[in-house]
Amino acid sequence: MQNKFPAIKGRILYIAEIKWFGKKNFCEKIGMSYGSFTGQAKNTPLNSNAIANILCIVPDVNLHWLLTGTVSYTHLR
Repeated sequence: MQNKFPAIKGRILYIAEIKWFGKKNFCEKIGMSYGSFTGQAKNTPLNSNAIANILCIVPDVNLHWLLTGTVSYTHLR
């Protein structure tokens, strides 16, 4: 399966869209600016505080998918 969002920041913006937060609003909620997700900045690393904030705001997000872009089915074995 092809990874539609190869970078973690793309997956974060996707979460913002499907959860109806709005991209800029969601970025602020996780303690970052929307500018960190555009242009060359979208290729820079993400800090762990932002990831923790995402998990607090959207606890049903698949952490493995968020970090890697793939879905793990190992828990089904």
